[in-house]
Parts: sequence; structure tokens; C-alpha cells
Amino acid sequence: MGRTGHYLIIFLFSVSVPVKSQDREFKYIDSLTYSYYIAGQWYDLIREAEAALKIGQDYKFLRQRLGYAYFSTGDHYSSRKHLYSALNYDSYDQFTLEYIWWSNLNTGKEDYSGDLGKAMFPELKKRLSVQNFKPVESIDFESNYKFNNSGFRTGAWYYRIGVATRLGYRVKLYQSYSDYSQKISENFTPAAAQFSINQPGYYVQINWNVSSRNVVRVASHFIRTNSGNNILKGYLLHIGFAPDLNRFFLELNGSYISYEQSKIYQPEMHLGYTFPGKSSFYLKGSVEWLLTDVNNFVNSTQAGLNLWKDAWFEGNATFGRMDFYNDFNGLYIYNSYDPVIMRTGVSFIYYISERISLWLNYSYEKKEYYNYSSSAFNQYSYLGGLKWKI
Repeated sequence: MGRTGHYLIIFLFSVSVPVKSQDREFKYIDSLTYSYYIAGQWYDLIREAEAALKIGQDYKFLRQRLGYAYFSTGDHYSSRKHLYSALNYDSYDQFTLEYIWWSNLNTGKEDYSGDLGKAMFPELKKRLSVQNFKPVESIDFESNYKFNNSGFRTGAWYYRIGVATRLGYRVKLYQSYSDYSQKISENFTPAAAQFSINQPGYYVQINWNVSSRNVVRVASHFIRTNSGNNILKGYLLHIGFAPDLNRFFLELNGSYISYEQSKIYQPEMHLGYTFPGKSSFYLKGSVEWLLTDVNNFVNSTQAGLNLWKDAWFEGNATFGRMDFYNDFNGLYIYNSYDPVIMRTGVSFIYYISERISLWLNYSYEKKEYYNYSSSAFNQYSYLGGLKWKI
């Protein structure tokens, strides 16, 4: 055998040793993580699987086991991360699809589940109640009463009912009807006659999964204000974009309101982050720029956590002159006679079952008299709502 043959033997030996070593390492990791998976030893599985990923071991079943382990410990954000990686290996794996669906539900990211239905087998679709078309997917209702310390304003009453319709795996339609009523005195005299304000509204929104990890929202809100002998009409157009960044939260929105002679533009940006841990503590902040005759900024901050398995608590504060301000993708329009200049409150959300959820909210609002801006009064708001998934 010549010198070339010796070099060839050395080369083949040098290649085969690492390959055999990697193969033994793979078999060891696969066997160990599988045994932890069967035994339900989730924290041991997480430790070993995360260590394996760091040394370059990455395959479908490792990601599945790791995702399920995080799911079983209540860390649904980490579960989503690894299950989506498993889906890249096999986009039709029913186990992966099911637990991504559940993780999306548990993290409030249901809007990103639309694309999953196309790859689900009929048995899984039936178990999860996933349909390509569903005339009534959910119904929600909320009622709100506000009272104040002003002698010239009565309490305000608001209610809203909404219906969601599934138009396709990627497209959902939401419609809502609302009504608001209050009585006010225009002049600051005890004998001043009060007049009634009544404002019904119709809201419609389309949620579209333009891709598996990106959602576009387009909405419109029509209002009709009956104020004394005057009838004023207006409408809102809204468009928003929200990519799925797992623990990070980002939304870029823009809206336009036309109300009689007034035109209001509102570009806005929302940012947030959910911290690791069982409580899923999150912080969110937003800035909205109201472009009118007098431009101003509105800033909002929210902080929330998972109190226990089925209950969430959130505190929020909003600062700025909210005159024709809108939030929740245009669902709520703040165009009352007396603009809110500061609002803070707390919310409690409880998931009674997989299909029924309840929310309660208390808010304190500081309001400015529309015809006497140097004076303000306090308003206290109590709201309750219920959602039923059909």
C-alpha cells in the first residue's frame, strides 16, 4: 500500500470516530429524554433537552418532548417556542399541532391559531371544535356603569354585545353593537335643565392571518350621537399589524375618525414583554399620537400576572387628553362631552371553563368639563363582561 493509501485510511478513521461519537451521543440523549417523558419527570427533561440543544442536538422528537414538558409545567410561552420548532420538521404532526393550539389559547394568542386548522386531521378538528366556517364562533356581552362627583352630570350607562364568525381558517369576522346614555347640564346652575345624550354604535373587525405568525386587523366603527335636538354622525377606520414574537409584544396601528367637521388621525405603537416564570408577569406600554387641531400624546401602561391557573389580574394607567381617542383596535371611542384626561384601573379575568370566561373592571377617571376646561371632576367606572365560545 502506498503513501496515498495510508493517508486515506487516516482520513476515513478521523471522520468515522466523530460520527460514531455523535451517533452514541444522539442515542443517549434520545433514550434519556424519552425515559423522562414517559415518567413525567418534566424538570429533568427540560434540563437535559436544553443542554442537548446547546451542543447541537436538534430534532423533531426532542423539540416535541421539550415543548410538552414546558406545557406540563405551565410555561406556555416556552412550550410555543419549541413546538413551533418541531412543526418545522413535520408540519402535519397532529401532536405538535394540538399542543401549539392549547399553548396559543393559554397565552392569549388565539389569533395565530388560524393557520393550524388546515393541517389538522378531522378527528383533531372535531376534538378542538376547529372549523373552516362557523357562523357563530363566540358571543360576548359587557355592561358598564359610571358615576361621578359632579352635580351637573348624571351617571353614564354603557352596554355592548358582540358576535364572532369564522369565515375561514385564517379569517375571522367580529361584529358588535353598543349604546351609551347620560344626562348633563350645560350651564353650571342648579336650576339648569338637563338634556340627554344617547350614542348607539356598530363595530366590525376582520382578523386575517396573512401568515402563520403575522396578523392584520382592519376595523370600522360607526356612531350616531343624539344630543338634545342635534344628531351627529361619525365613523372610524382602523388598521393594525401584529407579528408573533412569542414573549415580546408588538403592535403597529393607525386609525382615522371623521365626526361631522372634525378629522382625527391616531398612529400608535404598543410594546410589551412577558417574563419567564409561572406567573407569566407582563409589562406593556403604548404611545398614541392624536393628530387634530391641537395635537397631543396619550400614553398607556399595563402590568398583569396569572394569579392562579384560571385567573388573571391586570393594572393599567393612561395619561393624556383623550378627546376622540380610541383603543382596543377602535372598539372603544372616547368622544364624550367631557374628555378624560387621566384614567387608571384594575381588571380581573377568570376562565370559568374552556368555553366561558368572565371579566370585571374598576376604573377611576379624571374628566375635564368641555365648556370649562379649568375645572375637573372625578368619575368611577364599574364594568362586567362574559364571553361564551360556541
